[in-house]
Amino acid sequence: MDKSNDHIENLIICYLNGKCSEVQKQELLDWVNASEENKLLFIRTKDIWDSARQQPDCSNEQLIDFYRRLVVRKEKTPVRHLLRVASMAAMLAVAFVAGILVYSYLLFPEARQIVYSVPLGSKASVELSDGTKISLNSGSTLTYPDNFRGKTRTVSLTGEAYFEVSSDKSHPFIVQTRHFDVRVTGTQFDVCAYDDDQLASATLFEGGVELSGKSFGKMVLNPGERAVVDKINGRLTVENADIQTITSWKDGKFYFKNISLPDLIKRLERWYDVSIKLPERGIDTLKYSGRFQNQETIWQVLDALKLTSPIDYTRENLREFKLQYLPGSANDKKR
Repeated sequence: MDKSNDHIENLIICYLNGKCSEVQKQELLDWVNASEENKLLFIRTKDIWDSARQQPDCSNEQLIDFYRRLVVRKEKTPVRHLLRVASMAAMLAVAFVAGILVYSYLLFPEARQIVYSVPLGSKASVELSDGTKISLNSGSTLTYPDNFRGKTRTVSLTGEAYFEVSSDKSHPFIVQTRHFDVRVTGTQFDVCAYDDDQLASATLFEGGVELSGKSFGKMVLNPGERAVVDKINGRLTVENADIQTITSWKDGKFYFKNISLPDLIKRLERWYDVSIKLPERGIDTLKYSGRFQNQETIWQVLDALKLTSPIDYTRENLREFKLQYLPGSANDKKR
């Protein structure tokens, strides 16, 4: 069916706002599946929308960021009407918010904070004003100032990020998480601190870092070491790090060793931006090791797990799956 650009763009905006009827959703799905170009346009728009709107307490800042990114993306793609349609959706709100932010920045320049959120199923890179380079994993949020002022360079993280900190011994670099802070002057390290994980960790690759937390005080990591904090009891453990496994996500790969099925599924949900419902019983002892690459689809991954484990799966809808535990199956007897 030949559909006008305006009609499709209105459907996309309607869907992203959560206001599509079932008939409209099906119409949009048919259009998305009609060509690779349609799929690419929809995915790009959704990524921008998710990245700009994911953090509810910073919606004003991110709403402006959404339209800024649309402008940049529009310059690189042949989409003629997308920016115009999106702008009509909140033109007055953006103008009002922009005025407030500009006014606040002029009066209180030290309070200018940027909130950068990465949608599920995506990765991103950020370079700070001091030259520090940061790779962000899916579902992560980084808060940082537009320019560092004062005696320290402080950022906040929820999720996972790989830091390559520009050396400046007179201005320590500090990463704040909800369960510990990492203090360095110039080094390379990984911090993993998702809100919905029981464990939070910091892994040092080069240089030296100091960790501080209410439950364990202060400690220093050496290169090749990984500090893990149990959020429930506050216990800190230090172990030798498997560098390849920890950093594989930066290169579009997913390595895992001897992890539980719930932990694996949680990572797959972030990696592919899907929802996977686990069975209520029988999975506590299931452990997995393996590797996937970004080119593999979620169906290929689930099929691989199905072949090697006593589980099966059904597709509930476009982005939702349900696992079933199959006790007594051939794969169960192999364990």
